[in-house]
Amino acid sequence: MVRRAQIKKWSTIILCSLLLIMMISLEACTQEKPQPSSQIFSSSGPRLMYLHRSANYKIAVFNVEKESKKAGKVTTTITQEFEFISAGLNGVFTPAGENTLASVVWQLGDVAPGGKVEIELKLRGKARGRARIDSKLTFSEATLRTATLETKIIGVPAMHISSYDTEDPVEIGKQTIYVIEAQNEGTSPCTNVTLESKIPKEMEFVSAEGPEDFKHNAGLIHFEPFPILHPGEKLTYKVVCKALKAGSAKHTATLTFDQFEQPLIDEEGTSCYE
Repeated sequence: MVRRAQIKKWSTIILCSLLLIMMISLEACTQEKPQPSSQIFSSSGPRLMYLHRSANYKIAVFNVEKESKKAGKVTTTITQEFEFISAGLNGVFTPAGENTLASVVWQLGDVAPGGKVEIELKLRGKARGRARIDSKLTFSEATLRTATLETKIIGVPAMHISSYDTEDPVEIGKQTIYVIEAQNEGTSPCTNVTLESKIPKEMEFVSAEGPEDFKHNAGLIHFEPFPILHPGEKLTYKVVCKALKAGSAKHTATLTFDQFEQPLIDEEGTSCYE
């Protein structure tokens, strides 16, 4: 009986020891392991920008070590798609050279333990494409970190249509010319620019001219699409009409292009008299 009791006692002790070891191991697994001390360096800003618009970028330095970091310095290079506007914290800007990119340098001084430095950089998109900001961080201890950020710069298509008549009022039997102008006032090309001209019922079609061929059917003139109209370029169309009867005539020009879902409409009124 004594031996059986001793065996039972030692079994209980061993079981409790095993349970205790398992609990300690489980707690160690669930606790967050300490991360190695390191220098944190990052850059942030928009990934998409419209041409000729500006945006703010931020560069952050965070010292998570227990000792101060000495003589911090950030150097950022800017690709040619960007135009420099301003830099916070007394950043010194150097324009691009023949074989060098534009750059900005910040002298941060010492960064205390737990200290954070945020730098603001303002840039404008001056050319379409993928622009890049490359930054590097150094300290007197030769610690080096890099951060890269890309921004896609895109243009905006924006067509404007206007029209006028060369004779107003116009006498019955006489002619007037409707001049329609379509200009790309945006910052990216417009494709398949198409114009339709609707002749007023008080007039009859005489002739037309434009950058592409046209077809006339029952008072509607359809010009073939102009393939591509670059920013700043303009198309001119002319539609010659003869007044048939007195009244308030209204000419309608309708413009469409691939980059805009709705048609652009411009109207021009002409008084016809006997």
